[in-house]
Amino acid sequence: MKATRLVAMANDIGSFFGDELNRLERRGLGPVGVVVIDVNGLKQANDESGHAAGDALLRRTGEVLAKAVELP
Repeated sequence: MKATRLVAMANDIGSFFGDELNRLERRGLGPVGVVVIDVNGLKQANDESGHAAGDALLRRTGEVLAKAVELP
């Protein structure tokens, strides 16, 4: 993939998160934090067991993270 395409993708992602943070701020929902993680085994789960298994892995990861975070 060309570097210019990677920059464009990063800009699109940044724009999405910026828009979401602005929306949450307007609604008074804050403070907000963003966590970026790499889920080990996701590609393997998708490749070997299908996307439903990968989706289940992502849901479980979300459940674990939700329990680890204190609500304000």
